[in-house]
Amino acid sequence: MDRDSCPALREVLYPTAVFRFNACHDFNSALNCLVREALDLGGMDGGAAYLIEGQEAVMQTHIGLDSTLVPQLARCPLSAGYIQAAMGRPPEMFDVRERFPEAGV
Repeated sequence: MDRDSCPALREVLYPTAVFRFNACHDFNSALNCLVREALDLGGMDGGAAYLIEGQEAVMQTHIGLDSTLVPQLARCPLSAGYIQAAMGRPPEMFDVRERFPEAGV
């Protein structure tokens, strides 16, 4: 079951995720929080947060990814199919620049 097929569940979990995110005190903890909440909401075992730098998505943090996979996914061209798929789903992307200006992103 994907998250879109169960709006009632999403309505319960999403406010909790926002509350936890707002409790984060710095950029890195906020990214970790976002990844953890996305994994929980999606029922997934692993995932990562990326920042867009030029024409690449650069991994900033990850949870539950195999250590041999991390170096392969650390820097990904925006033209990669899986990056295009992620960028094509706006609910999966968060703009945290205003919340953490000290990160300089």
